[in-house]
Amino acid sequence: MATELPTPAAAPVRTAAVTQTLDRIEADRETLQQLQLILQTHLRDAARQVIDGLYRTVAVTPAAVIPPSKRSTAAGDAAPPG
Repeated sequence: MATELPTPAAAPVRTAAVTQTLDRIEADRETLQQLQLILQTHLRDAARQVIDGLYRTVAVTPAAVIPPSKRSTAAGDAAPPG
């Protein structure tokens, strides 16, 4: 079975995606450098509190995990008690 090569039309899309990824990485690097500086100042505790609060909004904790008996089935119905 032959492997399909990307079409020339896909090249600009890939180039745009790579550029977006590189831009995001650069912005993240700059933010981390700024944070490193802030953590060396009297604002250290305030920065840590903000980061901790943001982290808690996105972190999955064991209490947030849905037990298998409460998960929906593929059909969208509730799983039978078990």
